[in-house]
Amino acid sequence: MRITVITLFPELVRPWLEFGPPMHAARSGSLEVVFLNPVFYAETPKDTDDYPFGGGPGMVLRPEPLVRAIADATQDCPGTVMLASARGRPLTQEWVHELAGADHLVLVCGRYKDVDERVLHWVDHEFSAGDFVLSGGEGPVILLLDAVARLLSGAMGHADSAAGDSFESGLIGPPSYTRPRSFLGQEVPEVLLGGDHARIARWRRAMSVLYTLHRRPDLLARGEPEPDLFEILREITKELRRERPDESR
Repeated sequence: MRITVITLFPELVRPWLEFGPPMHAARSGSLEVVFLNPVFYAETPKDTDDYPFGGGPGMVLRPEPLVRAIADATQDCPGTVMLASARGRPLTQEWVHELAGADHLVLVCGRYKDVDERVLHWVDHEFSAGDFVLSGGEGPVILLLDAVARLLSGAMGHADSAAGDSFESGLIGPPSYTRPRSFLGQEVPEVLLGGDHARIARWRRAMSVLYTLHRRPDLLARGEPEPDLFEILREITKELRRERPDESR
């Protein structure tokens, strides 16, 4: 997969490629990241942005350099062009899976107040990292790049590592524990120490449901619950009450 990043500040994104899954995916040959700077597509370095028509504070990125960079990126390798924008569709794991199957993503980073609206004629999708505003599109692009890279061949130490991540099954992930077994009076749940893998899997699934119900109930409303889900919840609730009787009221 090729990812072309169009940004005025490639130095903000490039270090991300030197660590973790993006680095491993690049080394394995499953990911190639290319940077294009709109400055080199402008008449002069000062022609990348200008004051907005109609007045008001802030600067707006001009269309010519961005469109030229997009045209250059897709000339020999057509791809899906995506603009990081607070007005865009929020990223989800489901969408990330879809994007990870593309041959070429062109990720455009906005800057300053906004991007000239006419650039959208050359954009396939606008995407957002959430309902908040950042100083530029580099942050959301890093998030998307990392999320996609984790799903590529060679990115993870274990091929199934991503399968149990939050949102992969429509739920957030269960809690995790490691050594020591006891830490400042807090114990690792006994179910994780018994070696019964079927029971452990059932416990993790139930905890995912409980965590999702408590923290992200909107996720549960998006699909039909599996038939045995409520029975599992009843079982895990009983176990939690036995382990913490003082909190069962």
